[in-house]
Amino acid sequence: MAIVFEHGGLSLRTMEPQDLGTNRELRNDFSTWLQLTQPGIIYPRTQQAFLDSLSDANNYLVACDPTHDFIGTVRLREYDARNRSIQVGADVAKKLRGQGYGRKIYCTLLKYCFDYLNCHRVWLCVLATNTLAKTLYEKMGFQIEGCYREAVFRN
Repeated sequence: MAIVFEHGGLSLRTMEPQDLGTNRELRNDFSTWLQLTQPGIIYPRTQQAFLDSLSDANNYLVACDPTHDFIGTVRLREYDARNRSIQVGADVAKKLRGQGYGRKIYCTLLKYCFDYLNCHRVWLCVLATNTLAKTLYEKMGFQIEGCYREAVFRN
């Protein structure tokens, strides 16, 4: 297990083979994928290829602390080094939701992006129906920049 970044008692580490089942369970849970802009079922047979595709990019990480080996996952996409901008996202394990881990993950993630990656802008996409996440993002200092009308089909 390789720790990529630590802050405030929370670590971001590389995803390991032993995380694949937990990650699949989290991402395939209805309450998780319903809120994703890019949902999709993860199958056991494709997970090793997924892990191999991560290589050294550090763009899909596991959040953990001394008590929990898997708090959730962190996604970093669309890193633009020239403009110092990156898209982020995170999913908290279902059994740990409502306990402040989302805030801890985003505190660590923002510190990583601004101080380690030297980003100037960190952004994310959130569905209008995801009111809990929107509340957290506003508290973390994210601002609404735009709205994708009818961009995601649900129900």
